[in-house]
Amino acid sequence: GTITGSEVTRHHGGAGLPEDTIYLKFHGSAGQSLGAFAPNGMTFEL
Repeated sequence: GTITGSEVTRHHGGAGLPEDTIYLKFHGSAGQSLGAFAPNGMTFEL
């Protein structure tokens, strides 16, 4: 998520993308910081 988010920000600026443009679905468990630095437009499902 961090690398993808960095690329989105680099190419589209701080405004990000429209809601749910990038939808990432994960299986398992994650820490509280999953998606902490994701730009607008990225949705995470765990």
